[in-house]
Amino acid sequence: MNSFELNKIFGAILGTLVFVMGVGFIADEVYRPIENRGSTYLLPEPEAGETTEVAEAPGVEPIAVRMQTATPEAGQSLINRCQSCHDYSPENANRTGPGIHDIVGQEIAHHEGFAYSDILTEMGAAGEVWDYEHLDGFLESPRTYAPGTKMTFAGLSNPMDRANLIAFLRSLSDDPYPLPEAEAPAAEESGDDAAPADDAPVIDTEDTPSAEEEIDQPGN
Repeated sequence: MNSFELNKIFGAILGTLVFVMGVGFIADEVYRPIENRGSTYLLPEPEAGETTEVAEAPGVEPIAVRMQTATPEAGQSLINRCQSCHDYSPENANRTGPGIHDIVGQEIAHHEGFAYSDILTEMGAAGEVWDYEHLDGFLESPRTYAPGTKMTFAGLSNPMDRANLIAFLRSLSDDPYPLPEAEAPAAEESGDDAAPADDAPVIDTEDTPSAEEEIDQPGN
């Protein structure tokens, strides 16, 4: 193969490469996106110092508030979750768990003959009683409220279910533990346009002489 034929081959290869590169440049120009054309909508940017408020989830009402509407009838349908381990009849016998008849208001770990966990024994020794706050927290999650407890019950996540169950347990007594008092909402502060009190004295300015009239009266 002579040099002339080699030059023809190299020339063909070079020409092909130049052609491919040229096509690539043309394609870039044809398909390049066009900016600032057509209808656009720019989203407003947040101002400096502006924060986005996130709605907070409503909190759980205190047990004192929930007990005002809780009913033993609603709680009775929940006691079946407890009866396999606890006796709530007047016999109040120990089973897997201690008897829970008339438990509301009793001292924690009070039932004779039952081997309580250390945490409940310590609470009872400290004078703690099964009041509404203790029962509500314990029934929500026994293992969280009293770490180390022997109770395997997972708990009641519904706040009103706990209140109803406590209302039923409270009814199992000849002298039910007093209901907690729900705090009354704070009175709203009166504004500048508050109405005057009914007992406030009313002064009739028409019958009251002015200072000038008193000076002109004889005898002054």
